[in-house]
Amino acid sequence: KGRASMKASPLDEFIARSHARGQCDKHGVATGFPVPWAFTLATPGPTPDSHPSCRNIGIHHVDAEGFVFACRGHPGGAAGGGSLASICFLAGNYPNAGFEEQWRAEGIVQPLDVSEAMPLNADQDLQVQIVASAAFSEARRAKSGSSDPVDTNGRLLLPTDEDAATLDARVAAVETRRAAGKLHADEIKRAGFRWYRLAPSRVEVLAGGPSWPHGPTRHEWIKSAHAGVWTPPTRVLPYNVANVEGPTGNAANKSFNVEARVDVRRDGGWDSPASARGGFGWTAFEMMLAAYALGVTAACVLLLRMSGGM
Repeated sequence: KGRASMKASPLDEFIARSHARGQCDKHGVATGFPVPWAFTLATPGPTPDSHPSCRNIGIHHVDAEGFVFACRGHPGGAAGGGSLASICFLAGNYPNAGFEEQWRAEGIVQPLDVSEAMPLNADQDLQVQIVASAAFSEARRAKSGSSDPVDTNGRLLLPTDEDAATLDARVAAVETRRAAGKLHADEIKRAGFRWYRLAPSRVEVLAGGPSWPHGPTRHEWIKSAHAGVWTPPTRVLPYNVANVEGPTGNAANKSFNVEARVDVRRDGGWDSPASARGGFGWTAFEMMLAAYALGVTAACVLLLRMSGGM
């Protein structure tokens, strides 16, 4: 799909394509089971040295402001984390479905009022699971005085078959109450059901793949921080190398990154990492510094000898 035929808003473009696949209606509301419509959500960990959280979350609907979804508690899971987030959405079947798309977006996760979700009958199966899980946790705490056993992130463990059977029974009981109209909004909210929107500041779509006749095409939209409007879709090089060095967390990574930098500069006459680094594992800049240091040292020695001779 060419840039000229794309919509000014990436959210409108996403809705239009998803609607054509039967994943949502024309207003951007999910059609529901059994049609999958979900993205992978990545959020930062609670501390700088903690791992980011990554999970697959169903999209309830997409509106003019972003992607709306529900989960229990913090969108980063039990570990929590910040409000910045990225998502990745895949559609198609490479290379046989006739189409392939990868959508990526970055933005801020905004909490929404849970009561807004109730009239929409949003994610009722998820509501049942969350209420049943909360009831199981409360029952364990009432029986033993704590939620143990838990893992390092505070997630409850079910080490016995009895635990699993108890949870299944609670899910069935809550589902019965829901079907009878006796599962109320205040109980759902108290159990931890939360409603969020990922409000993106940048969205991109990569369509196609390497085996396509002309390769993949990649377009991005960026939202103005001041005007709050989207820039027109701009075509982007599918495989950029702006940061070929990658992460540099340890010596092994640094060694790998140097190899990568040398590799992309072979057109300048560097045939191998050894020749590119002067055969000694040095860059040209490092060799220049070494030559300068040797020159200064030689000058100092000469001056000392001359002063001694005097």
